[in-house]
Amino acid sequence: MRRSAADGQLPLKCLLACSQRGSETSGEQQQIKRSSSSSSNSSGSSSSKEKIDALPPKAFSEIFGSAATAVTRPLLVLIDREFDLLTMLQHTWLYGALIHDLLKLRLNRVTVTTPGEGGAAPTTKVFDLEKRDLFWRDHAFSPFPVAAAAVSQMLTEYNSELSRVGRAPPDAFAQPGAGDFSSEILKAVDVLPDLADKKRSLDAHTTIATALVSAIKERALDRFFEVEQSFPQEREAAAAAAAQQSVAAAAAGTFEDKLRLLACLFLSRPNFPAATFQTLVSTLEQQGVDVAALNFLKRFSVSLQLLLSKALAANFWTRAGACC
Repeated sequence: MRRSAADGQLPLKCLLACSQRGSETSGEQQQIKRSSSSSSNSSGSSSSKEKIDALPPKAFSEIFGSAATAVTRPLLVLIDREFDLLTMLQHTWLYGALIHDLLKLRLNRVTVTTPGEGGAAPTTKVFDLEKRDLFWRDHAFSPFPVAAAAVSQMLTEYNSELSRVGRAPPDAFAQPGAGDFSSEILKAVDVLPDLADKKRSLDAHTTIATALVSAIKERALDRFFEVEQSFPQEREAAAAAAAQQSVAAAAAGTFEDKLRLLACLFLSRPNFPAATFQTLVSTLEQQGVDVAALNFLKRFSVSLQLLLSKALAANFWTRAGACC
């Protein structure tokens, strides 16, 4: 979850023990645990609690699914973004995240530019992805292939409903026994608003999905996603070979794609040989890529390890003093 300073940053090492709300809580209260009583942590914890209190009653079960029934007091841990940079840098395969990453979704609005036919000028379409868009609500967090298949299914269902509505002849009431059609006409009038909403949603997500497919093919984003997902469990030689193939000059993808892939390799395999990693970095440098971000990650990793070591040492002596 990305937050800016304007949103109210969450405190460092803030632990939020929250229970399910409403009928899901059995009357239990949320508890806020934070690392200190500093004013910033206190205000951040209060802000976090206010946001959780404002959630819909079934938000917990909708987010965590069947896991919500396995615990009575679930623990939600909120930490600074610096403790999980990998999640923010990885290429994604989720429908909503791809829209955000490739089509620059902002304030629930996405702009798609499509090439014109027959040499015509490109056309730009703007779509608002809102809560009332059932497809968006159901598939924002679906893997892209699932969402694409759902678009096709939605088209089939829409055509079927449209065909059913159009079965009554235009001059139905001018024919003998036209009164028999009255119930069908009333049904058609009832479903027309729903059909209009489905048509808007279908047009939007068909255009969006088509634009995503084009970007994915052009940049081989499925390949980047697969390689990054394999880094933690791959053998060292296999991970190095996959990375080298992905960042080669002839490989598909933008410089940013390749830079993100190496950042993911560094973050997911802290013990990866430095010499091998530097060879990969040099491959990008030879292509004119600015690798300052990777150099920053190296320095940041050292600083973070020192911070964690100090925190563990302080915790050890605190516990030791309490035992004496």
